[in-house]
Amino acid sequence: MSTIAAQVFEAVKALSEEQAAEVLDFARFLQARGGRKGAVSLPMEEYDALMERLEDMEDLADAREALGRLDKGLEKPIPWDSIKGEYGL
Repeated sequence: MSTIAAQVFEAVKALSEEQAAEVLDFARFLQARGGRKGAVSLPMEEYDALMERLEDMEDLADAREALGRLDKGLEKPIPWDSIKGEYGL
C-alpha cells in the first residue's frame, strides 16, 4: 500500500461509521479482494477535498477534547492579553 493510501486508510479508520461512509462516497472502487473493495481511484480535486475534510474532522475532535479538559477543570484558559504580550501583538 502506498504511503498516501496508508494515510487515507488510517484516517478513515479513525472516523465513525457514518463519517467514513460520507468520505468514501467520493471513491471509485477499482479492485476486489475476496469480494471486498480493495482500492480506490480519485481525481486529485476530490482527493484534496477528502484530505481537507479529514483534517477538519481531526481539528474538530481536538477542539472538543480541549473543551472537555476545560469543562473538567483540567486546564485553565489563557487570557488573550497574555498571548498578545508574549508574541508582541
